[in-house]
Formats: sequence, C-alpha cells, structure tokens
Amino acid sequence: MKVTVLNSCGNVGKTTVAAHLLAPRLEGAPVLQIGGRSGQKPLRRESVSDLFAGLLENNPCIVDVGSDATREFLEGMRRYASVHTFLDLVVIPVTRSSKAQQDTITTLEILENLNMETGKILIVFNRVESDVDDEFFTLLNFMEKNNITIKTQAAIFENELFDELAIKKMTVEQLLDDPTDYKSLLRENREADPRQRDHWADMFGLKCLAKHVKKNLDDCFAELPPLRP
Repeated sequence: MKVTVLNSCGNVGKTTVAAHLLAPRLEGAPVLQIGGRSGQKPLRRESVSDLFAGLLENNPCIVDVGSDATREFLEGMRRYASVHTFLDLVVIPVTRSSKAQQDTITTLEILENLNMETGKILIVFNRVESDVDDEFFTLLNFMEKNNITIKTQAAIFENELFDELAIKKMTVEQLLDDPTDYKSLLRENREADPRQRDHWADMFGLKCLAKHVKKNLDDCFAELPPLRP
C-alpha cells in the first residue's frame, strides 16, 4: 500500500498521524518524510519527480509531506497525471482552528481538481477536545455539501502524551513495549536518587496514558478504507 499524509496547513499533526497512527498498523511500510524539517532546503521539482518515480515502482510506504512541501507535491501530482491511481489513500489531518479547517478545504479542492477519488481520501480530526461535530463545523459543512465521506470516528483526541513522546523520540508502541515495571521500581526503591524516581514516575504515568491513547488510535485506524496489500 502507498499512503500519503498531507495538508497545506502546518501544525495539524501530519507526523503524529504518520508515526503513531499509520506506521505501527501498516506492517512493512516505512515513513518517508518530505520537507517539514528545520533547516531543510526547499523541495525542488526534480526531487518531486524522483519521489513520484519511486512511488510508481517501489515497495509500500507512508509519505509524510511537510506543509512547506505540499504545494510542490500537489503540483507533482498534477504533472504526473496518473500518479493518484497508484496511491491507496491520502490522509489529511486537521485541527479545530479556523485556519486549519479553511486550509483543509483548499487541499480538498485541489485534490478534486486532480481527479483524486474521494473514496481514497480520509480526513483525520486531530486534537479533538470533546466533539467533532461542534469543533469542526466549517469543514464538516463543506464536506457534506460536496458529498465527501465524513467519518467522525476517525478522530484523535487531545492528549499530552504525543508531545512527551516527541521529546523522548518514542512511539506509543515503543513505550508500551518497554518491559520495565516502573511501579515496582518506585515501590521498592524509596531511597533512590530523586531524579531517578522522577524518571520512573514519569514513565509510569506515560505508560498509563499510552494504553488509553492506543485504544483511541486503534478506533481511528478502523475507519480507514480497506487497503490493498
């Protein structure tokens, strides 16, 4: 399968979706980051051409397109008129801000002009506080008027875990796979260095959060359309 994660708006959670939602559940599909990294040179036309050539020929992958590279990526889709037929899914994360919703609408309009099948597009509602219908009214209204499939269960709820894992450079799965019993360490080593105990307490708390977040991510992933192997 070939999955692209993009949105012309920045800070909507594209890398979170690629690393925490998709990669652990699409076995054998590496994440390719295009743009979006500090200090990286602008994405050039020839780089986009090489990328699409690879998409047409190579193994399954998840392409995480930074907001700074989205325009060039979509322009490449226009030049390679048939490339969208090789993509199994375009995932568009969006947060509740007005700008993010308007930019998402713009992204959807561009994809429509590129003849991207709406069945291959999934909006992932990210950083949801409590209710998708209330927080994403503008976007949902546009999707309904344009007959774009709405899956409000494809939602990732606000949780501090993702920020903490970004600092630690870990995924949810890596955290849950950590065999260390931090609770026992805290209980059995009350005289340990306070900094060490703080670390154990931090990790114990994060692992508790991770169990809840994994269930949320599993439910969100279940909303993806069937992907070919």
